[in-house]
Amino acid sequence: MKKTSASILFGILLDIIFSLFFIFLLSQWSTNDENITLHMNQVGIFKEIENSENCIQKLKDNGLIGYQYSKDDLYIVVTSLYENKQECLDEQSVLEEHSFSYVLKEVHSKDINFIEAVKSKNFIKVMELMSN
Repeated sequence: MKKTSASILFGILLDIIFSLFFIFLLSQWSTNDENITLHMNQVGIFKEIENSENCIQKLKDNGLIGYQYSKDDLYIVVTSLYENKQECLDEQSVLEEHSFSYVLKEVHSKDINFIEAVKSKNFIKVMELMSN
């Protein structure tokens, strides 16, 4: 009887150890399910780069930071880049004060490089990634 009890106890102990080890391995197995949303106000789409640079300068003259990325041979100028949508919406009043027309845009991504660039506020890198 003692051998049977010892065998059962040993089996339960091994079961617990294996379960804990399995749970640990699963928790370490990293799949990038993180998704990020970047909110921005788009203030222009231009065929000529000079026009987009002029728009960026006009934003700068009015205390805003403009960024540009290219897509389909067009230059797109955006400002107010935030993870928080409300911050982006708050800056729309500044755009209205200075007679900028704008469209609220959202970019969703699971790309780790994009996520790292947004989290570190490296928006030049974000624009490069959006251009690709």
